[in-house]
Amino acid sequence: MKKTLLGAILLFSIISVGQEIKFGAKIGINNSNVSSSYAGYSSIMGLQIGGYASYNISDKFVLQPELLYSMQGASSPLAKLTLNYLNIPVMGKYYIADKFNLEAGPQIGFLLSTDTAATPSQYSTSTPPSKNSVDFGINFGAGYDVNDKISIGLRYTKGLSNIYNNWVLGGQTIAMYNTNIGISLTYNIK
Repeated sequence: MKKTLLGAILLFSIISVGQEIKFGAKIGINNSNVSSSYAGYSSIMGLQIGGYASYNISDKFVLQPELLYSMQGASSPLAKLTLNYLNIPVMGKYYIADKFNLEAGPQIGFLLSTDTAATPSQYSTSTPPSKNSVDFGINFGAGYDVNDKISIGLRYTKGLSNIYNNWVLGGQTIAMYNTNIGISLTYNIK
């Protein structure tokens, strides 16, 4: 994780040379779930909070790396899965109108903590699986600049990494991937 954080700092430094840099804070609400081959899961609500640096590459294109604490997970009749991540998305934002942008970009997430509240019968035929500590994903979204300081955004994140390590239940490998829809409010500090 130290190498990744050092890499992110290096990326910020390289990109920032000669560019207009804005820093800001971000807070929002997550509606997260998992796509799974195992059971019907329903979404849960969580918080996202963090910061970002945005670099104007041109009048229409902005590169925006972010550092976000994100509460995610899902719920089923058998269990509630809570996953807390430190997510690092790197978003490319393209302004299709004066204040309206579309965005896309990759994301890496580091699992900070987890909690699974399960019924005892859920693991009766299986050892509880361990969770992957790193989650890769892809983001798509849109944003609107209310003014020079405040923006609102809507973002969909599709996880590309299985949440669990080699979970086999009843001879079937269980795969679960994070999904998230986040609504956020950002404030430009500089």
